[in-house]
Amino acid sequence: MVLLYGKNSFKATLVKKISTIEMYINRKSEIINTAQRLSFDHSLKELAMRYETQTSNAKAGI
Repeated sequence: MVLLYGKNSFKATLVKKISTIEMYINRKSEIINTAQRLSFDHSLKELAMRYETQTSNAKAGI
């Protein structure tokens, strides 16, 4: 069975597929940005804990 598409129908389908792909790309970017932010937050927490440990060790004279 051969399906014949009108020019407008094909264009509408193509536009819909492109917008769907763009939506997935945007979602992926948001996920990556969130992961990077969480990683950065975790790194800051680790630095703060190390600083706290060093400060308390220095106060204790260790």
